[in-house]
Amino acid sequence: MRNLVAKRLFIMQKFMQMVFILVARQLFINILPILKQAEIVSLNGAGEALASKHGKKLIKAIAEKYPDIKFELRTNGILCCKKIF
Repeated sequence: MRNLVAKRLFIMQKFMQMVFILVARQLFINILPILKQAEIVSLNGAGEALASKHGKKLIKAIAEKYPDIKFELRTNGILCCKKIF
């Protein structure tokens, strides 16, 4: 039973990763060009923007394309350490 639950969790995690990648691609295609008019990008809501490599890649991509843009992150701060970055 535990193996079945673990296997289902693993499949669900992989599915969510695929969904996130598809959403991220659409974000880059559709949203990134709109950000040239923005001064601040606010990352908040459900989840932790710094918890995944995808979130970090998104922040890096935005910062590289628009170096003058400012970021507003709402975080619990647990992942804000030198080791993570």
